Amino acid sequence: EALASAVNVRAGNEDPLFTVAPVTNRSRKSAVARRSPLAEKGEIFKNAPAVKGTYFKVPNILES
Repeated sequence: EALASAVNVRAGNEDPLFTVAPVTNRSRKSAVARRSPLAEKGEIFKNAPAVKGTYFKVPNILES
């Protein structure tokens, strides 16, 4: 509550700034939309990490 109050006191009248530079959309001219081979085979989650509780399971890192 104290932090929100301090922010409101210092807030100006300007509109919020979302970007400092104008947006430029870039796309490859030769790109053709197509389905992923994994999606076509029904294996879309084949490379997804395993989940244990609320964490992702990752390989152990060994230090020497």
